[in-house]
Amino acid sequence: MHRRAKDAGEHVEEDLQHPLGHVRSQTLSRGTRFPAVEEFHVVAPSGVIEKQKKNFEEVWRETCRQLQLPA
Repeated sequence: MHRRAKDAGEHVEEDLQHPLGHVRSQTLSRGTRFPAVEEFHVVAPSGVIEKQKKNFEEVWRETCRQLQLPA
């Protein structure tokens, strides 16, 4: 994670107080207006439980269309 973030010129956040640890780098920062989009790369344990809501893909495409971002 550190090497990938350094190569991309990104800052790495680490929260070692979290029970499982927390390491991420932000690749796209959200703006001040909503709807907003942000993107992170993260390090996580394998086997994470799926928590995406049923309508996420539809809402995501509409948000990207409004912000003129590639979906």
